[in-house]
Amino acid sequence: MTLAVGISAGWFFWAGAELEPEDNTDSIAIDQVFNQTFIAQPEANNQTANISCQTDQIELASNIQYRFIDGTDPNHLSLDVYYPADQDCRDWPVMIYVHGGGWREGDKTDLSAEQVKYFTDQGFIVISVNYRLSSKIKYPAHHQDIADAIAWVVNNIRQYSGNPESLSVTGFSSGADMVALATTNNRFLTETGVSLQNIRCAVILDAGGYNLANIIDNNEVYIKVFGTTTQILSAASPINYLTTNKYLPNFLIVTRGNIKRINDATFFYGKLLATGHSAQLVWADSLPHLEVDEVFGTDEDNVIAPATTDFLRSCR
Repeated sequence: MTLAVGISAGWFFWAGAELEPEDNTDSIAIDQVFNQTFIAQPEANNQTANISCQTDQIELASNIQYRFIDGTDPNHLSLDVYYPADQDCRDWPVMIYVHGGGWREGDKTDLSAEQVKYFTDQGFIVISVNYRLSSKIKYPAHHQDIADAIAWVVNNIRQYSGNPESLSVTGFSSGADMVALATTNNRFLTETGVSLQNIRCAVILDAGGYNLANIIDNNEVYIKVFGTTTQILSAASPINYLTTNKYLPNFLIVTRGNIKRINDATFFYGKLLATGHSAQLVWADSLPHLEVDEVFGTDEDNVIAPATTDFLRSCR
């Protein structure tokens, strides 16, 4: 199979790779998808969304507890909301951020002020979420926390001028893994009484766990969270939930790194398209893993942010 690459203004959109589809996927359809080339045109600068309210002042409501569990540090079940101060603002779309850290570390404050400004300049309320870490818990507890946080947003965001029917979710690394699963396996949101259709878009920043069976060997980070049982690995793999005749949000998938990591992301992208869903793939191979999160949305970002700005138009 050939590799088709679209190149525009410093970032790359992959549309193919040396991959073998799963048994339940039409290989002809995957071939046809991978031989397409996608090219997007960036904007020269981030532009404030066309909204009828004053957007120059953003307020922070911090450390809001979205779930209560006895014996759990409340900070691990809390979120921060960045929202417009102007009470005339109404029905802003919402971007929910899930931090990385290998399920063992990280915090909602990993989202920088510059990144918050990047999203609010696009006209989004921003929510940064904490979740329980893996010193004591394993899958699916982290994913249940993220689903509970999303449910809190759906039920409460109007008081912060947000639209609960116009949510997007983004995450980095292990946070991106959780976003990918929570937005493809509707089990987690359904258990909270929320519909996946509330989520319009997902921005996946360098996830590694699209198909856990491909990466679990000698990978202690994943083994500590998911174990090695085939049934659990299958249930926790987003690739297994991409089917036709179901709702999924639009995806922007950012990938880089070794060929196995890029292949898994590329196959996830291709299977989304082959099953009738909307997806874009951005190759950020010039960035080391941690810099994907550190640079995204800052003045130094000439790779991910231009593609994301273009993509976010479909998410309002």
